Amino acid sequence: MPGRGSWRMRHGPWQMGGRGMRPPWWPESEAWPPPPEAWNQMRRRFMRRVALFVAVMLASVAACLLIAGVVEPLLRRGHTAAEQDI
Repeated sequence: MPGRGSWRMRHGPWQMGGRGMRPPWWPESEAWPPPPEAWNQMRRRFMRRVALFVAVMLASVAACLLIAGVVEPLLRRGHTAAEQDI
């Protein structure tokens, strides 16, 4: 991207000093950079949430299809019975 500076400058001033420099918003009591185990836990938690979201969406679609499959024949039966009365 011309005229926008280098990649390092666009992603924060703490990256200009190298990997060892802590970002200004990072808590003093926590190590920088975070240990690999912390990243693995975050990835695992994120993937669990994505899997849960997908499962909930699929269950919602299945529930809608089930309800439509049960209700639609009842409506048709009621509709044809009403037509016969006329």
